[in-house]
Amino acid sequence: MPQIHNLLTWQTSYSPVSHAPRDELPSPNTPYHSLLDPHQPTTTYNLHRTREWTGSSGFRKFIYSARDYSDKYALYMLEATHRDDSQVNAADFFRVAEYPQPCINILLSGIDKKRAMTKDAAYKSRGIHMRGPFSQPIKEYPDRQQKIPWSPRRFKYGGRRFVWKQGDPNDDAMPETLYEYQQDWVKPGSRTGKRCDDAKLIKLVWGEKRRKGKVDSYTIHFKGGMDQVFREILLASQMARQVCLFTAMD
Repeated sequence: MPQIHNLLTWQTSYSPVSHAPRDELPSPNTPYHSLLDPHQPTTTYNLHRTREWTGSSGFRKFIYSARDYSDKYALYMLEATHRDDSQVNAADFFRVAEYPQPCINILLSGIDKKRAMTKDAAYKSRGIHMRGPFSQPIKEYPDRQQKIPWSPRRFKYGGRRFVWKQGDPNDDAMPETLYEYQQDWVKPGSRTGKRCDDAKLIKLVWGEKRRKGKVDSYTIHFKGGMDQVFREILLASQMARQVCLFTAMD
């Protein structure tokens, strides 16, 4: 499998643009999608909740895996724990070939005590901070902290701006859709922090639900040509958000 080979031969010092001279780097004003090879196929992962149990101390452990398109080989895994009286506040994202060495460490912003105990707390938006084999941590911030839904949520990568938006307004656990934008502004008349942006309707990441077995699973797609570092960051973000939501769905 080419994907498995790529994971096994991964170099942590990799940078998507480390091979290019400084004066040849693309301008951040150039749309990201225009830099992707249109001949490259879409990359797809099938997401599955593989294990889930409660320990004697009251902590519940979630293991969430991402399999290749054929659904035969697990390529990535995310682990998180939580208690019934608190929300998930951290997770580790692994390449299966390198387990148990984490690839990305994930922290989620907290929810104040009054809101954390409500039934819909898991559906309230939170910031996501990720550290891994990239020079700067990735920090995703929701337009409205601790509000339903989790998106829009914005971050920067490679000098460009990206925004997660709802994948399906009727399914909170659906993978979000990723767009690139250049400017955002306060929505006229909003008193709760809602924002508008100039995002183009070109999907970089999107997903859908797969109904097999007792527990719903999901499929997530990445536009072809996206570098592995960026793809792993985006996958880790989506899997962490979904695990938070799963805590409220059982």
